[in-house]
Amino acid sequence: MPKRIIQMRQPWLWLRWTDEADAEGLTFFYGLQRRAVREVFIAGEVFFRIRPRRSEDGLTVPLQLQLLPSEMLPKHLNQILANGHVIRQGIEFDAIGRRVAYHFYRRHPGDSTDMYQGVQRQNAAFLDRFTLCEMGYPDGAIEQNLLRRRFPTLPEDLCDKMVEYANEVRRLFMGEATDTLANTIEITFSTRSLLRWADLTKRFQPLARQGIQPIAYALDRALAYRASRETRAMLHELIERMFPKVNAPTASYQKSEQILSGQEALDWLEQAISQKPTLPFKVSLSQTHTLADGTSSTKIWEAEADVDTLTLQWGRKGTCPKMKVYPATDCQAQTPLWDLKQRVIAKINEGYSLHVKP
Repeated sequence: MPKRIIQMRQPWLWLRWTDEADAEGLTFFYGLQRRAVREVFIAGEVFFRIRPRRSEDGLTVPLQLQLLPSEMLPKHLNQILANGHVIRQGIEFDAIGRRVAYHFYRRHPGDSTDMYQGVQRQNAAFLDRFTLCEMGYPDGAIEQNLLRRRFPTLPEDLCDKMVEYANEVRRLFMGEATDTLANTIEITFSTRSLLRWADLTKRFQPLARQGIQPIAYALDRALAYRASRETRAMLHELIERMFPKVNAPTASYQKSEQILSGQEALDWLEQAISQKPTLPFKVSLSQTHTLADGTSSTKIWEAEADVDTLTLQWGRKGTCPKMKVYPATDCQAQTPLWDLKQRVIAKINEGYSLHVKP
């Protein structure tokens, strides 16, 4: 493949790979980073195993990362090997003290399916100290009220629908579903997962302007990435049935929106700023490239100036945008609106087009 085509495809491949990076399917690449930092703070170290995959696994890039917490090292494993190497707490050192190998458990030491008998006996003895009971899920009205109090900006009908969706997933998990999705799935919706889904749905609302449904995008990151591919497809089929798809911007909006570039965009910006607009003042820009394979790639850049902050968001269309907030003290002339103007001028000179709303 020509070098130029490879360079143009790299950003797209990276974005696709970040969603598939976790070998356990629990999160995405940046979620792995968060878990790794947490492990370092708690235990002082963390390990990653690079897992090459087969082409039939259906991954965009046949490579995943497996996070191994520090407890996967058997701390009791201390011995001298025949080749002169020494194993200390699961870490093998050569004759001059270099680390040459790590001896990990095949499964987590707390896994009841592990063959480490000491753990099994300890678990059985530990469980014998408790009285077991069966707990169901909270009543729907309780969870609806909880969502409304925690997220008052979400519409009440959306909160009710999210609880209804969670209950349907629970019925699928318990094998009690009555509709066409009658297969049992391996994951369920806890109240904690429901709250996380609502929180992410609220955070991802700006994605609606790029044609991405925030509620489905948030569902993947709150729950669906833990599931198998079949279950994830079933969850998405259910969400398309229960939630109307959000298409933003609307057709009427697209027709009335102006797209300016070059000197025309600079003149509009100068006029808008000179009229001392009401804050917050927001502008949106985009730049589209045609790739070698005939497809197009669009970059989005947005800025919003308020009295004391300047907020920037950028990224490729169809992906979660990056965001950075500058306090007024870090802005040019310590004025967010002035800083916004200079940044927009630079972007227009780079070839970005300005989107003007009516």
